[in-house]
Amino acid sequence: MGFAQNDKKAYNKHKKDITNQFIEQLELIYPGFKSNISIVDTATPLTFERYTYNAKGAFMSFAQTDKNAQLASIFRDPFAGLSNVHIGSNWRGHYGGLECAAENGKVVVDRIMKIDGK
Repeated sequence: MGFAQNDKKAYNKHKKDITNQFIEQLELIYPGFKSNISIVDTATPLTFERYTYNAKGAFMSFAQTDKNAQLASIFRDPFAGLSNVHIGSNWRGHYGGLECAAENGKVVVDRIMKIDGK
């Protein structure tokens, strides 16, 4: 998508068109889906690069190798044992990345809810 750096208007239109096509496909499978959408946010490799600084828009922080899995393990729970310190992070999973951030955010919320008895 070379036009992204050169033509932001065309890039945003393309991104919106792809998003709308995706929503239309979901609407075919799940009638009424579209009417229940309140906010739409579409991420692309450029989004990942902008927000995470991951090289070339990679959605994962580390390449999937055994060596990197061992290195990444140091980020998993650096504050284990400290009360009321909970980390949900891009860097807190096997290889890091957006999926890890979302999963770790849920884990943190679940832990806090359990502590609060909810």
